[in-house]
Amino acid sequence: MYVRLRVWINRLPPYPGTLSHIRRRVSIVTPTLLVYIEQLTLAIALAILDNMRWVTRRHIHVNRTATAWLIRRFLDPEGEIRFVEPEEVAEVQRREGAVGFDAPGARYPHKDARGQCSFEQLVQECLGHDAALRRLARIVHDADFPEEPGHQPEALGLWAISQGFTEVGRDDSDIVARASFLYDSLYAHLQHAEAVDVNGPTHA
Repeated sequence: MYVRLRVWINRLPPYPGTLSHIRRRVSIVTPTLLVYIEQLTLAIALAILDNMRWVTRRHIHVNRTATAWLIRRFLDPEGEIRFVEPEEVAEVQRREGAVGFDAPGARYPHKDARGQCSFEQLVQECLGHDAALRRLARIVHDADFPEEPGHQPEALGLWAISQGFTEVGRDDSDIVARASFLYDSLYAHLQHAEAVDVNGPTHA
């Protein structure tokens, strides 16, 4: 629920003021009860979601890197992502109200009952309208579970590249920052491919 609210709030145009300004404007300029409720709900949601935290296992590779990119790019650009030992994820989630992913006891586990990795789970729950992200989710799945049959053609390359992340990154946060270019580029390619599928190739 909180994640879906964060995505909704990220899509709103920026409001020129603080929550106290919102509260003052609610009492001054809203002529109907409906608008009052809508603005008050927004203020409450912003207060709840302020400084949202995420947590996952250290030494990230395919799925955790992809999920961290998804959080930074689409879900919660200002959110904090912590990288801890696997056995600490569930406790951080419980103690700090963080959203855990790809770890034992996490809200979005490494593999859920449907066989989906955390990247797929979040795309389906929050961003299922985006065809390019749905395709990227299949690629991430195949790269994260290389033992499964029926791979997307990009998955093998993504798997191989991801194996070197911990060799070249200073730490997990550095890996996310460096790998963002890779995922931005792959996402842009998939967006273009989807547009061609829908509209046909463009001709100069």
